Amino acid sequence: MKKKILSVLVLVMTSATEVARADFTFGTPAPVPNVNSEYVEGGPRISADGLSLFFVSSRPEWEWRHHDLWVSTRAHRNDSWGEPVNLGPTVNSSVEDGGPSISGDGLSLYFHSRRSGGYGGCDIWVTKRATPEDEWGQPKNLGPNVNGTADDAATAIAPDELTLYFCSNRPGGLSKDDYWVARRATVDDDWGPAENVGPPICSQYGEWTSDITADGLTFFLSDWFPLRPAGYGWGDLWVSRRSTISDTWPEPVNLGATINTPSDEGGVSISADASTIYFHSNRPGGSGDYDIWQAPIEPVVDLNGDGMVDDVDICIMLESWGTDDPLCDIGPTPLGDGVVDVQDLLVLVRHMTTEFNDDPTTVRRIVYVDDDAAGVNDGSSWDNAFSYLQDALTDANTAEKPEEIWVAQGVYTPDRGNGHVPGDRNATFKLLDGVTLKGGFAGFGESDPNERDIDLYETILSGDLAGNDIEVENLEGLWREPTRAENSFHVVTSLKDNPTAVLDGFTITGGNANGGWEDYSGAGLANGVWFRDIGSSITVLNCTFTRNSTSGDGGGMLSTTDPTLVNCTFSANSATRGAGLANGGGSPTMINCMFIGNHASAHGHGEGGGVSNHSYAEAPSRSTLINCAFLGNWAHTEGGGMCNSGNMCAATLIGCTFTANSAGVSIWRGNPGGAIYNGEHVNTVTLTNCILWGDSPDEIGMDSRAVSPLVTYTDIEGGWPGEGNIDIDPLFADPHNGDYHLKSQVGRWDPISESWVVDDVTSPCVDGGDPMSPVGSEPLPNGGVVNMGAYGGTPEASMSIGELPPLPPPIP
Repeated sequence: MKKKILSVLVLVMTSATEVARADFTFGTPAPVPNVNSEYVEGGPRISADGLSLFFVSSRPEWEWRHHDLWVSTRAHRNDSWGEPVNLGPTVNSSVEDGGPSISGDGLSLYFHSRRSGGYGGCDIWVTKRATPEDEWGQPKNLGPNVNGTADDAATAIAPDELTLYFCSNRPGGLSKDDYWVARRATVDDDWGPAENVGPPICSQYGEWTSDITADGLTFFLSDWFPLRPAGYGWGDLWVSRRSTISDTWPEPVNLGATINTPSDEGGVSISADASTIYFHSNRPGGSGDYDIWQAPIEPVVDLNGDGMVDDVDICIMLESWGTDDPLCDIGPTPLGDGVVDVQDLLVLVRHMTTEFNDDPTTVRRIVYVDDDAAGVNDGSSWDNAFSYLQDALTDANTAEKPEEIWVAQGVYTPDRGNGHVPGDRNATFKLLDGVTLKGGFAGFGESDPNERDIDLYETILSGDLAGNDIEVENLEGLWREPTRAENSFHVVTSLKDNPTAVLDGFTITGGNANGGWEDYSGAGLANGVWFRDIGSSITVLNCTFTRNSTSGDGGGMLSTTDPTLVNCTFSANSATRGAGLANGGGSPTMINCMFIGNHASAHGHGEGGGVSNHSYAEAPSRSTLINCAFLGNWAHTEGGGMCNSGNMCAATLIGCTFTANSAGVSIWRGNPGGAIYNGEHVNTVTLTNCILWGDSPDEIGMDSRAVSPLVTYTDIEGGWPGEGNIDIDPLFADPHNGDYHLKSQVGRWDPISESWVVDDVTSPCVDGGDPMSPVGSEPLPNGGVVNMGAYGGTPEASMSIGELPPLPPPIP
């Protein structure tokens, strides 16, 4: 089941020398709930935290020159807006007040007013408050450098309050109403003289309200009489987008028929995360004359336009990695940030997983599985759920797709169900195209059977057919352990083309691939079999692979194609190559995955404790790992954490952590690589924003004839040549107990207490990443530079002791 792109708006902006795309689409606009009335509402402006919506209203009565400023607030972004509140007589006057714009800290509100004491017909004023809980103070006129004898209105203040855009009909413009900009060096300085923004933003046509994103790359505007050509009605919303702040603005492009109508649209405002557009319109369907509307903004994620979001789109993005390709620049917001990187890949994968998990409109049927269900066991409900997962898969194989199979907490073995023989080692759960398997449900007998928590309601797919596996301390030769002799060769398989198969929220354990040619690899999940059958570009989400063993490759998982793995854990698996995951001839993408305590045994190759990237049948393997952690893995020969060998294999690692991994001795040439080993035959390894510390006997090993890994902005014990690399203790929070967050004097996330704590020192890896890499979801203060390691760019990144970076320079 892939994401269908039902309505895509690709905005193409052409100039004489280049074509740039603003690749985002709008959802269906709707009136903002609880805000509109039978009177006129307009000029919305959303605060940076998304919790306050300022606007203009004529309530309680219509007077052409009597509008007041109002605000609606909410406690959280997912809450409904509260009852609007008038800003009161200190801010509002007896004449027109409008055009609100709020500073980034929420303490300064800029607006226009026709009150007395100004320089012209309409002037720009500011009111301030000490905290968001305080009342607004007496408004202050911005002075003659900003205001003139004409009308100055419709403000748009930059988050740092150093740049102010507004509309004016003063002389010197290109039309009746133009955009102007005033700047100042600090918030304590006076505003400099206002300047015309110039073409093509300004034109011979009329302009009115505007909004500019904080990065200075996207300019939203509305037109007014005379109207720009090729519009849809009375007044339209437009956008101009550039790749860098030094570029000139392209010609504005109409936002299209989803946003614009034959009615009047204006008063544009974009949320700080660029997820929502707010505007006013007098289109049908509102509460009064003019109302405030909102619409979601979504990136265009179907990169090849085939109607699906899948591994093909991931490959397209990886081909544009590090460039400013606007087609692939979809993160961290739908408007992009000028570079294709991990933020864009995370957005792409999130849209895949959102479709797989949260869009019931695309699911034709849900089938239920619960071994405790007491009904007729036909899968139609939790009461009547199938007792065996195999029966649900058999049913799904003949049903119309797409379909989801929901599996309740419990243990399920593949040898149970109609047509299956108990104890059959060849029995396996076969993934199906168009079918999503989801575990972690409360299931039958619970107060809310649909409640889903993969930790609380663990759903186990087990190869322990006899239920007699014993725990062993030493994983060496686990495949020979007598109690595992009757276990399934492969707990889960995907052997044909199943590009839309999804496995989500399971623990996969007890596989023991110790059989013949087709059954000696891929004990937990066999996504293909060496030389015999290709695997599938499946998606695996939120799964744990633990205590699977094989006499061959891929204890936790074997893959021969291009799967996507997100939030998966591989722990205590055993194999001779790639104990956690063995990649042979494919291009898997692994995001936020952990490889912990996996064991590449002395039997056979003994390489790649966590991951093996190896070529088979002359098919090179190419792996991309983002924000992954390799902790305490072991290999008998090379690559305690990861081994990259074969022929022309490539591994790209971004924001990964390697620690406490170990390797034995290289059976080829060179050192074994406690963290990573790179073999000969033009294999390449690239690391950026990583931490390699405390691995033995060394961090990076390579064949004496191998290509030296390209390492930048990485903390590596013993040092390594490359830009931004350091050799300093990363100061993990509590490595002995498995907490590898970075210490911080400002704030560190503690997963035990689930709260932010402070340390007496700050890790050198905080703000140590590539300055050109986006900080992504790192909480403020983040210094504007991504952290090294597995938590860099994530909401659990340790906070920065440094100052916040300056915003981009003013727009020319």
